[in-house]
Amino acid sequence: MRVHFASAMDIAESKGQISYSWRAFFIGHKGDIEARYSTNKRLPPDAIEQKREACKICRKYRITELPQEESNINEIIKKHMHLIAGFKKEEIEKRNISEISNEEITQKIREKLMGSIMENLVKNAKGQFIINKDKVEDFVS
Repeated sequence: MRVHFASAMDIAESKGQISYSWRAFFIGHKGDIEARYSTNKRLPPDAIEQKREACKICRKYRITELPQEESNINEIIKKHMHLIAGFKKEEIEKRNISEISNEEITQKIREKLMGSIMENLVKNAKGQFIINKDKVEDFVS
């Protein structure tokens, strides 16, 4: 991580996004004698904020993948949950997943999983087995 961070700060410095002394400070180097009087002393709040802003600007050189929008991430997670539960891609595409509540998705996935479990029980049943009385109709059909 430190090597990656140092390389990213090198790139940021070469593009004029951060100074050499701040780069060395962020990497954790003590720096030269000049640093003793600038970056390695007790800094006023405005200097700290400037360093934070410089670090934010250099973020694009440090990260390897840009984060997706949260709503997009939620939609991706919902789609994957459906796939894991056994829904087909066509079924998922028919539903507008981004507008469905988490509770409704949870309910649909439970129904799908329970349906799969019941199917497997019926297919693989050898002899008798016990089911809840409220599920009898599902098995009879």
